Amino acid sequence: MTHKRYKILLVLGVLFCLAKTFGQNPIIQTRYTADPAPMVYHDTVFLYTSHDQPDAVGFKMTDWLLYTSTDMVNWTDRGTVASLKDFKWAGKNGAWAPQVIRRNGKFYMYCPIHLGGIGVLISNSPTGHL
Repeated sequence: MTHKRYKILLVLGVLFCLAKTFGQNPIIQTRYTADPAPMVYHDTVFLYTSHDQPDAVGFKMTDWLLYTSTDMVNWTDRGTVASLKDFKWAGKNGAWAPQVIRRNGKFYMYCPIHLGGIGVLISNSPTGHL
């Protein structure tokens, strides 16, 4: 891991702690999200999240979202990066805590599905096209 990437991850960790402590200025203000999973690639922070629907009773999580930033102040909403529809065996609810890992030029998105298992999607790009 390069020194610059380490600094970005360290700052991101501090920002998450401050957001939790003070509850001010959350990164995501327009949707119900949980389980943030950051990944740094080419000086960009890719923040993958689970997504709870506003009409949920309990929880209604059917997809995963992506936000990106090059300065950790300004964030771009990249929308839905994957959904339960990507897995024929998945039910209609339970898209939980994702994580994306880069290995050998590919991006592997690990998608825990409540009471179903862990699905894996593979892409050439961190923005999806999974």
